[in-house]
Order: sequence, then structure tokens, then C-alpha cells
Amino acid sequence: MMCNREQRSSVSVRRLAIMQTEYVKATLIGLWILVVGTVGVGLGVTSIAGWAALAVLLLVPPTAMLRFSSVPLPSMSESIGKVLR
Repeated sequence: MMCNREQRSSVSVRRLAIMQTEYVKATLIGLWILVVGTVGVGLGVTSIAGWAALAVLLLVPPTAMLRFSSVPLPSMSESIGKVLR
């Protein structure tokens, strides 16, 4: 059983969307760390408690974003196509 052109293109578009989502997540995390770190250094954080608070502020939001954002499950036709390959 063969996929028609529309089915094949929808699968490739879906994969592309998932890949773009991963790049956007990585970019957002990188920007968050850069901005919060720059603000912390710019404010002159010098104490151990200040650095610990800054580290928590740097790492907790990106970790939560990665933990709670999930990749969509494959469609039924994608699962069948994977089994048939």
C-alpha cells in the first residue's frame, strides 16, 4: 500500500514543524539564560546567596519548559508507515 502525494507531504511538513519547534525551544532557552545572566552580572550580584538565586532563576524556567512541553504523538498513518518500512 502506497501513500499518495498529499499524505507524504503532510508527514514531511509535520516533521519539519516538530524540528522547528525544537529549534525555537533551544533558542528561547539560550536567550533566557543570556538575558538573565547579563542582568544578574549588570546588577552586581556578589554574594553566594545572590548567585544561588540567579542560578535558580536561570535554570528552573527552561527546565520546566523542557519538562512540560511535549512533542505531539505521531498520527495513525505515521505509525502504520513506520511499521511498514
